[in-house]
Amino acid sequence: MPDIVLPHNVSIIPQETSYWCGPASCQVAFDIRGINSTEADLARQLGTTRNGTSHIGLITDLLNRNVPADYITRQIPGNDATQAQKDLLWRDVQASILGGYAVICNVMVPPSNYPRGTRGEKPAYAGGMVYHYFTVVGCNPDTREVLIADSGFRPFEYWMSVDQLASCIAGKGYTATPNEKPIQPAPPVDTRSPADIELSKRFQSRSKYRSNDDAIDTLGGFILNIDGRIHERAVERQRGEQ
Repeated sequence: MPDIVLPHNVSIIPQETSYWCGPASCQVAFDIRGINSTEADLARQLGTTRNGTSHIGLITDLLNRNVPADYITRQIPGNDATQAQKDLLWRDVQASILGGYAVICNVMVPPSNYPRGTRGEKPAYAGGMVYHYFTVVGCNPDTREVLIADSGFRPFEYWMSVDQLASCIAGKGYTATPNEKPIQPAPPVDTRSPADIELSKRFQSRSKYRSNDDAIDTLGGFILNIDGRIHERAVERQRGEQ
């Protein structure tokens, strides 16, 4: 099976301060659902300080208030993940990604377990123990790989194994949509201009005749205006003949 990657704006991945990895991860998750946000506003909602974002539960609450979705918090206690915890994480990642939702992970990684790219990427982790948040935005069901949008370290996106991801989360937790509940995908994005959308709401028939003298902002509006006036004159002539 090919890679499954949720559409997202890669330009917003890097975090704006050294301690906004939590807000930056949420910003990517919101962007996937078509919700515009800023790191500053998300930091305010999360209560993020120079010490970072306190715990993954705050992110779960924020996502459920704003997305909305049935996000839950999963903890992986201890120094490493068990096989059962790895398998549960993998099920949660697949369910979330296939449902159209990102997964946000709170990680705690020593130099011996810095993320390793599985496709030649070399995440530029450094500085001893790293406490961090990042976002899972894709997966490959055949290879058990996950695509990470990492706000803190170049190259900012890379693939890694889900087993290593689980070991990076160990001692912390992650938030995902429950694998027991089906999630509706994001609605398609309407790329029409606001003026064209308004016109389509007013004129539901195939003819779409224009019936007012509102400002004409688009070529479509200009054509509708001409059609409408022709139609009005035809109606007037028909009435005169009756």
